Amino acid sequence: MKRWTKSMVSAVIGASVFASIPLSAFAATAALPSAKFAPVALEERAQKDMKYYSASEFSALADKDAILAGFAASLVIPSDLQVLKVIGEEQLTAFVQDGDTLWIGTKSGVTRMDFSEADTRDYVQYLSGPRYLYNGDDVVTGLYSDGSNGVWIQNAKGVVHLAMENKTLKEKADIQEDIMKTVNDRNGMIPDQYYSIVNGQYVGKPRTNDNDGLWTAAYAIGEIFRYQTALREGNEQERAEAKAAATRATKAVLLLNQISGRADGFPTRSYIVKGEEQRSGLWFEVKEAGAGGYALAVKSREAVGDKGAENFQITDPDLILEAKQAYETMTGRTYDADWGTKNYYGPDWIYPVVFDTTVSGPRNVGYLEPGVAWRLKSDINEDLDPMLAALYRDMGISDTDIIYKADTSADEVLAHFSLFYYADRYLFDGSSGEDAHLKELTVQFADRMMNHILTNDFRIVDAHGNSTTWSKWFASYFLKDDPENPGEFAYGYEDGPLNAIEIMSFLKTTMYLTKGKADYSEHYAQYEQAYNNLWNYSYDGTENGKGYIHFAKEHLQRRLDIVPRDYMEFDDYSSDPARIEDIVARQDVTLSVNYSDEHLFTISFMPLIELELEEDPGSSRVKDLREILDQWWVNMSRELNPLYTFVYQFSNQDNTDVDLESAVWMMYRSPQIRIELPVMNSTRKDVLHLDDFSARDEEELLLNRVLPPDENKVYKYNKNPFVADENVSDGVYGGVNYNDGYMSNSTAFTLPYWMGRYYGMIEGE
Repeated sequence: MKRWTKSMVSAVIGASVFASIPLSAFAATAALPSAKFAPVALEERAQKDMKYYSASEFSALADKDAILAGFAASLVIPSDLQVLKVIGEEQLTAFVQDGDTLWIGTKSGVTRMDFSEADTRDYVQYLSGPRYLYNGDDVVTGLYSDGSNGVWIQNAKGVVHLAMENKTLKEKADIQEDIMKTVNDRNGMIPDQYYSIVNGQYVGKPRTNDNDGLWTAAYAIGEIFRYQTALREGNEQERAEAKAAATRATKAVLLLNQISGRADGFPTRSYIVKGEEQRSGLWFEVKEAGAGGYALAVKSREAVGDKGAENFQITDPDLILEAKQAYETMTGRTYDADWGTKNYYGPDWIYPVVFDTTVSGPRNVGYLEPGVAWRLKSDINEDLDPMLAALYRDMGISDTDIIYKADTSADEVLAHFSLFYYADRYLFDGSSGEDAHLKELTVQFADRMMNHILTNDFRIVDAHGNSTTWSKWFASYFLKDDPENPGEFAYGYEDGPLNAIEIMSFLKTTMYLTKGKADYSEHYAQYEQAYNNLWNYSYDGTENGKGYIHFAKEHLQRRLDIVPRDYMEFDDYSSDPARIEDIVARQDVTLSVNYSDEHLFTISFMPLIELELEEDPGSSRVKDLREILDQWWVNMSRELNPLYTFVYQFSNQDNTDVDLESAVWMMYRSPQIRIELPVMNSTRKDVLHLDDFSARDEEELLLNRVLPPDENKVYKYNKNPFVADENVSDGVYGGVNYNDGYMSNSTAFTLPYWMGRYYGMIEGE
């Protein structure tokens, strides 16, 4: 990427503002220098903003009488408007016109028509469900124009004021940034969160999330793009805010890499504080903090073998002996005698927590209940870095209040590595007194985790000495013919193309971070060799890390291969087996897509393609990576996803056919506030309802095209956007409380927005 010279920076923004910032901070120009695509010029567009009133709340409004009169007037529907006749008189309930805009009330929501809109896709908009009609009663009983392009909507349950105010995408990003701080931030982590509205303000009710690391890292990467954009444009306030937000989130991810104290490269999923809700999984409570201390496994369903026990078995013979002896000492009985009949997996299976069978069973998983004979111990081998631990210590929380979640998923691992790359290269530039230390930690933790994976046979190993459930990249995991189950795919067969890109990205990132650093020279040589092995060998499933490029190119084929397997499970209960046979025979790859995998692939692919393009844009490796991306793009392109579109354009800078306009349209139509509400699009007549169904969404109704985000469910790219309904049962919306709910984090909007601005794919704000 082109680096700015000091004279270039001075000419554009004035050197005085940035006198203390190294020139390496200015890592890219406003647009990619050699790109041939034309950027999309941004403009203000009308954005929807809803306020919800129960009947009693509406009756307290000062101007309710004028609004009620307008509702009554809207029930007189003109007979000479042809467009209303298309909808059908039996469906019409109310009508009001405001300039070029027609608001049409029906028995299934509101239709907005305005043929003066800048984008033809906005000419007709369908507004239904609790997002637009109070508590999800779609029968409109009155409409009243607010005179400012918005409308008041009445139904039998209440009233909604839908305001339409012109805003820039930057203003939407600012709204979401503010909400992230007050609702989603939990000690620096930025996942989805529950919220309440108190005195008209959103207030968070933070709790742990299985993917705290993934979503926090993705958010931080977006903030880093924001920081670099502000640097280039000379916006000091934006620069300072972005720097602070990105640094705080990156610290939170770095802390997840150290909070267990194992010092062996093991990253945790999340952590809670004593008294906070503990969700499912394997957790460790810190009993003695600091180097020389230890943590003990906390009793949970998984830890005692009631659910998913195969993922947490203890196989170390010394630990098995220790646990059995502890059981006999406590109870006076042998473990084998008690558990031989009670343990589904047999007495040779030991779990992280062993308890007296006469005291409690596996489903009684109260915290620290009596009867525990033995708990898996995890040694703490280092002190926590004070700069990271301050995230919770500054709140009065002590180290022994911490309970951390193990069994880390590849979702977290891949996001951590990607963030390490962007933070080291584009964030920790010396403009803050913390930067040098945080940069050092970033390199150290990346090296630790990469070394952990390579020295543990291409897997993340937990305190029980075995693989975590999902962090697996060993060769036999991806075989088409599983040696242990001849004729069947190995468990990770379908994940192979994703996992191959993951391990490539991990290695390339760690090579970048450790290159030229004396303390890491030995490890760097190992990483370089391992990276080359991924490209330069054939793959036969017997050697870890050899030739993974070959099955990385099999994404479409492997998706097709699993279609029959995935649909076989429907044979037993489907009312129409012939339909399933037809779906399988047509081999439609889109029906076996794992939409979460698309997001994970993208986050992994971003640093990998950037580094390879920078090294040699004409190389065979870049060609291979583009071929791989094209396979994923077969389905991704249908989604009009801004993040995927911008990554695809970045990877193909000479391609002038990438639909940037549609990606930007999706951002214009993204809800300003990302509250998750029920959605029912199965009743719509403007989209085709496919006879197919996705193997991953059971028999959910699918639509033939993606709907604009403000007419769809709120999602973070990890859900199927073509599923028609969300939280709907038998044509009835799920319950809604407008003062309490669930707020999706901002990543789906802020990451692509700032990425698009940074790379010059969108401009004008």
